[in-house]
Amino acid sequence: MKRDAQQQNLFQMAWEAFEVGNFEEVEKLQVQYPNNFSILHLYFIAYYLDHKQLPKSFETSQLSENSVLQPLLKSIYFQKKFNFQEAFYFWKEFLVSSRNYLTPLILTYGVSTSIEAEQYEHALQLIELDSSTHSEAYFAELKLKALYYLKRFPDLIQHYKKNYKSIPENSEHFFMVGMALLHLKKYKESEQFFQKVDSFSLPSFEEIKQEMKEKIQKIPLLERKPNLNPDELRELGFAYLFTNQYQKAEKIFQLALNKVA
Repeated sequence: MKRDAQQQNLFQMAWEAFEVGNFEEVEKLQVQYPNNFSILHLYFIAYYLDHKQLPKSFETSQLSENSVLQPLLKSIYFQKKFNFQEAFYFWKEFLVSSRNYLTPLILTYGVSTSIEAEQYEHALQLIELDSSTHSEAYFAELKLKALYYLKRFPDLIQHYKKNYKSIPENSEHFFMVGMALLHLKKYKESEQFFQKVDSFSLPSFEEIKQEMKEKIQKIPLLERKPNLNPDELRELGFAYLFTNQYQKAEKIFQLALNKVA
């Protein structure tokens, strides 16, 4: 009993260092107390959050050791294996059993893992969970992605207008905002964002409007043609768009974007 209390006190020291971002102290305590598996798991988690990979000293057998952080470490392990459903499963287990061990970095991991597992509502719930201690801007990029995949386009545009300074300017985010505006039939506004997508050249709204009758007539021909080039994909995408086939348009625009990336 006395030994258990001592082990817990040592882990608490390591956890307090972890909370303030002193990962070097966590590593020192792990080296000093190698048989404290709670500290060992905490060290692996700290290393991952700092380097986006597990340390070379990590072995899968160490996942079987019991600790309050075991589910989170298992989640990270499966996330690195691109098994996002298993990663999300153990994240949820961690959240239920160890809710007191949430920090901004761990919560950010949870939001990212939820999005990778296509659990977008859960991701938004996690963001709201932290709204009392962090501004909306802290999770601005991840919230943008969750709103996009949930197809909550009015909320996405409102969120982007409020937090655009906190969202990295890249093709993926411009594409998401552009597609949201397309779904809301704000074509001229969407054009401004698509023009910012790298190598994804788009005609002006007026040019598209003039061409649409001919493009719409070509839909069956383009649908039957294999291996469309980026220009043909763009034409088909706008033809779908102007016939209100928004999901098909979105899929085709994404294919065009991938081909020129």
